[in-house]
Amino acid sequence: MQTRDFLDRLHECRSALFDVDNTSVDGNVSAGIGKRYLQKEMMAGHCGNFMVGVIGGLGTTIYRKAMKDDENGIGIFIKSLNMARCVDEETTKKFAREYVSKHSMPGAKDFVDHLRRMNIYSIVHTGGMNLSAEVVKEELGFDDSFGNYCLECDVIVPTRYADIKPNKTSTAMRYLEHAGRRIGDCLVVGDAESDLELMDAARLSLASPKASKRVRKAASLWVPDYTDLF
Repeated sequence: MQTRDFLDRLHECRSALFDVDNTSVDGNVSAGIGKRYLQKEMMAGHCGNFMVGVIGGLGTTIYRKAMKDDENGIGIFIKSLNMARCVDEETTKKFAREYVSKHSMPGAKDFVDHLRRMNIYSIVHTGGMNLSAEVVKEELGFDDSFGNYCLECDVIVPTRYADIKPNKTSTAMRYLEHAGRRIGDCLVVGDAESDLELMDAARLSLASPKASKRVRKAASLWVPDYTDLF
């Protein structure tokens, strides 16, 4: 699809659903949070927690990089944080904000503002913790946010929209149903293979500047910079 055709069809969308990592943010927010917790535990002399985090980080990297399996990678990351028992909402949000403020995707905030002027409701979501998406919402001006996991009494658990073993697509579909919105009326913006099912079901799809080759090929359009759209 050509950019002009994409922009013409964009007016048909009522909502826009953005991923967090490598889409709204240039990088991986969960990885940024994990590194900061590792630093915190190392400085506090909590060697056991530090090693649990290192092992969890290695497992996550293997799944995400070598196996292209984001969801199981995130699951290992969540398990390691719960095993360490060092996570709290205030600190997690602080670490997320530090990361997002330094790594927001160029042009993403302006694109969200552009969608608002078109009366398109913008939503940011993540396969990780909803606090990451909440911070991105606040920093970049999205209308709403959700994620696969949340904190309850300093334990990370699936959110009310997620399965026991969270799946990004089913979580998003439940959120949209709860919000009275339809995937068929959405623009979906993503970067990874875990976004493909939602992109395929959407009215329109956009591969982020950092999207994989497979996602670029599957999407309605890929742009190297969001500013190419306005």
